[in-house]
Amino acid sequence: MLIGSVFVPLFGLLAADYFILHRRRYQIEEFYRRGRHWYWRGVNPLALVAWVLGVLSYHYIAQKLPQLGASIPSFLATFILYLILAKLLRRE
Repeated sequence: MLIGSVFVPLFGLLAADYFILHRRRYQIEEFYRRGRHWYWRGVNPLALVAWVLGVLSYHYIAQKLPQLGASIPSFLATFILYLILAKLLRRE
């Protein structure tokens, strides 16, 4: 359960970033210079917040609603939360 609680929300975050926000196009050169992918000390705080909340949602659902299953709801929660945070606080 611990491995799932860490990686399922992480995959939700990565899916939102790659498929929705960047429309399946990363510009590799941008990862190596200041600009679109330059975050605070190399960490994207919005992604970190969404990921931590996704992990917490996984554990909450697994404890309180085990019949529901925690993987899909926490994946979707992280996916949607990251999209909302990215749209509201976009730097561009």
